[in-house]
Amino acid sequence: MFSIRDNAILVLHEMGLMQPKVQRALAEDVLPWLLSKTQNFLDEDREAVDVTAQILEAGIVKKRDIHGETLARMDKKRKDAAQAKHDEEIAKVKRRADRRIAREIREKESIKAKLLADVNKFMIEKGGLCVSDVLHEVLVDIHGCYEKNKPYLGALGGMIQQWYYVIQAIG
Repeated sequence: MFSIRDNAILVLHEMGLMQPKVQRALAEDVLPWLLSKTQNFLDEDREAVDVTAQILEAGIVKKRDIHGETLARMDKKRKDAAQAKHDEEIAKVKRRADRRIAREIREKESIKAKLLADVNKFMIEKGGLCVSDVLHEVLVDIHGCYEKNKPYLGALGGMIQQWYYVIQAIG
């Protein structure tokens, strides 16, 4: 049978209070130190992996951003070139239209100048008409007053209308 002392030592031993000195030192000093070192190692390892991932991510992201900027510049350059070509084609069409209009204006001015020169030469400078018989004929409407077998000079609107055409062409 056990005595009270033996029972007390047994209960204390089961509670973990009665351990040999080496085990107690191991439990109190070595195991916490070992666990903290292990935890520090795991934290440093995790941190190293995280830092490596961040460095790789930053490098990849930086290169991706640089590549994106390069692609954007190339795309802008391509669009600018296409726009410049389009603008050049529009300007070319406009220049052609302007030249055509200027050519038509020059032709009309040339025709007006020739008509004015002819009027000056044949009417104003001579002081009379080229055909003297015309002065003695009556200028009538185009139908000639419906007289048959009689020669006549006819024009649309009569003599006043003819002078109107001459003055309008000169002006």
